[in-house]
Amino acid sequence: MRKSRHTPGFSVRRTAPGEVRARGDIDVLTAPELKAALLEEASLTDRPLALDISDVPFIDSSGLSVLFQVIKGLHRDLVLLHPSRGVERMLRITGADRFPGLRILFSEAA
Repeated sequence: MRKSRHTPGFSVRRTAPGEVRARGDIDVLTAPELKAALLEEASLTDRPLALDISDVPFIDSSGLSVLFQVIKGLHRDLVLLHPSRGVERMLRITGADRFPGLRILFSEAA
């Protein structure tokens, strides 16, 4: 996984088996790269997938759609780690926080 060539400031990389970390906005331009990274990680491990989004200030409907597609396509839970307040708000407003297979681990400080 490498830094995006399309959107400055966005990156996604593997941090541990079954875990990917994204940095920067997840939107229509960066969602495909996130999806590719999650699918690649899923092919490397049988562990549950985790996505550290502590450095993601914003996610749009394209980003949420990728999360749902990965969960449904892999028949595997996805754990979102430490969403920022902005992302947490989007998850709650849209009801995404109740999507089957999506688990959210909030930061202790939040």
